[in-house]
Amino acid sequence: MKLDWRWLAFQVGIPAILPILLSALFVFGWETLTPSFNADVKVILDVTPWAIAVYSLTLIGGAFDRSWSKLDKSHLCWLWVAAAANAIYYSMLVIRRHDPHFVVNGAAYYVTGVLMVCSIIICYRAK
Repeated sequence: MKLDWRWLAFQVGIPAILPILLSALFVFGWETLTPSFNADVKVILDVTPWAIAVYSLTLIGGAFDRSWSKLDKSHLCWLWVAAAANAIYYSMLVIRRHDPHFVVNGAAYYVTGVLMVCSIIICYRAK
């Protein structure tokens, strides 16, 4: 199976890396203006579970938009399943964030990571 590197670059690579690069650029710019500012690498590299969920939903929405008319029922079904799973978990994250004592733990990163990987695979197959 030959991988579509262009699709992977524009649908996965750039959306995953560009926000981190932009954050680093903005922090560097701020450091040049505020000498007392200390950059925190953890903040630059922080990709929250809700950001991962939004990325997954955006990827799925793009797959629906580009491929709706040419997809068979099986691929459409998997896209709907991925969309529903991501939307449900994202809605639970939004509700949970209303608790002022809520702290994101590793399990939330794990679940959104698994949902993201599954979404990438499903969207790649549906392209």
